[in-house]
Amino acid sequence: MKKITFLFFSFLLFIFSNTASGQNLVINEILSSNASINQDEDGTYQDWIELYNGSAAAVNLGGYGLSDDPALPFKWTFPNISIGSGQYLLVWCSSKNRTNPANPLHTSFKLNATGEPITLTNAASVIVDMVPATPTMQDISYGRLPNGTGGFTFFAAVTPNAANSTTGYSEVLSPPVFSQDSGFLTAGFNLTLSTAAPGATILYTLDGSEPNTANLGGTTYSYKNQYPEHPGDVTGGFFNKSFTTLQYSAPIVISDRSSQPNKIASISTTFTFTAPYIPTDPIYKGTVVRAKLVKPGALDSKTTTKSYFISPLGVNRFSLPVISLSIDENKFFDYNDGIYVAGIDGDNWRVNHPTTDPLFLEGIGNYFRLNLPAAEKSGNMTYLVNGAEVINQDVGIRMHGGISRTFESKSLAIYAHADLGKSTLDYKFFSDLIYNSFTHLILRNSGGDFRNTMFRDALNQQICKSLYPDKEAYQPALAFINGEYWGLLNVRDRYNKEYFKRVYNAPAVDFLENDGTPKEGDTTNYFAMLNYVSNNSLAVPANFDYIKTQLDPLSFTDFFISNIFLQNSDWPNNNIQYWRNKIAAFNPTA
Repeated sequence: MKKITFLFFSFLLFIFSNTASGQNLVINEILSSNASINQDEDGTYQDWIELYNGSAAAVNLGGYGLSDDPALPFKWTFPNISIGSGQYLLVWCSSKNRTNPANPLHTSFKLNATGEPITLTNAASVIVDMVPATPTMQDISYGRLPNGTGGFTFFAAVTPNAANSTTGYSEVLSPPVFSQDSGFLTAGFNLTLSTAAPGATILYTLDGSEPNTANLGGTTYSYKNQYPEHPGDVTGGFFNKSFTTLQYSAPIVISDRSSQPNKIASISTTFTFTAPYIPTDPIYKGTVVRAKLVKPGALDSKTTTKSYFISPLGVNRFSLPVISLSIDENKFFDYNDGIYVAGIDGDNWRVNHPTTDPLFLEGIGNYFRLNLPAAEKSGNMTYLVNGAEVINQDVGIRMHGGISRTFESKSLAIYAHADLGKSTLDYKFFSDLIYNSFTHLILRNSGGDFRNTMFRDALNQQICKSLYPDKEAYQPALAFINGEYWGLLNVRDRYNKEYFKRVYNAPAVDFLENDGTPKEGDTTNYFAMLNYVSNNSLAVPANFDYIKTQLDPLSFTDFFISNIFLQNSDWPNNNIQYWRNKIAAFNPTA
């Protein structure tokens, strides 16, 4: 009897001890809309739940359940796995249902950003912790502050597998409501911005800049309009411009601004001064309105951007699509940091090369800053077709091209980023293609044809459409930057890994250019092929047949024939690109 009693109390002590340690096991942070924060072992962005063990002992989670449905507390069950004292455990909510304790764990369900209760239940069917149903925004987490013990709050700085130590917010604000959508209108109007959030303030801008509380007093930047292009040339002086955030208090008057003085169009965008191009008369202008909500203790809302064009012709003002880009002016035009101007890099080059003529030299100017995080700037791209908005999202913007960066109007590379709102640009930009989703696009100034037809490359690719080399799709469009007319830019598809995945279902490629510089993948197979050709006669049929498994002869010959016939003067010492499907063995049906 004593033995039975001892065992009985020993069992109760075990239960009590495990429950006591489990009381400090909490759901510490959840991310129910993960677009760019962290990836699982498959390289995909999935939602997750983070557990934290704040007790002094490890807790075995075997038999515990996670669920997003209170009626089904064991919707997904933990394997035999422990979480140590003071440790974190990240569980992916991906529907992949993986329970091998040696690998990352994945639940059989996904989280819903509109809000649902999340429960952690122990093996004895006791709810250990619960997260109340709370709507969240993309890349905003919901977690405890202080870490492990406090109530739930929102985090803009997400901390998977780490302590919640960043600023917490009590509320996530939704963007203000605009009374009018983007578009071309025949008459001006009063634009109303509104919100139902009590105590919130609407900030807005009319100069294309991102609304910012810190910019209510305005930001001033410097620029130059004359650089010493040739040895002995006189340099110009500095000028200042500014952009400002405003606080909304009354409807905004939207009218045709074309008669107003030009702003950014009056800034030099080249190292060249011999051919003045800055317009002396006012140019056609639209109005870009960008607005967001702010409130003490709350996370700022996302910014909403709308572009308005007033003209008696309304939607008939232009027959081509319209691209409206909006960006903080200093990101493009500031002397030190602007990526659209010659700037300090142009002046430094002249100092270091006092007797050199810059004709056809690359690398002179801020616009040649390559492959640096600072070389990409965030802004908004709105795309209008027949006067109506079809794309409106924040994007990354970089300079694109070679020597054509020195031209007055630049080619721009547009990048869709999940952390800016969306990882793709979802629209059928090219009527002759079946694709309606792109990760990157080029807004091209037509390169070497910039001062001529501005469509030569597109025409030549159309002429060669039936040949084997890949062709880039083409759609001319009219560009505006911060509401000011910027001329013609050609929307082009872009060769990159996403292109080859989309067009050829090739998940991995070696993509090289010119003398073997890799843009994607590596050069191993390419130089192995060159080495084989150098050391084996292709007059031998077996050798020639082998090379045909390494190089597509039809694509190769068509590429040379077309460039020779069309008299491409920027070739063959330049503008050569080639790729291979990164597979282990030759596949004749690929």
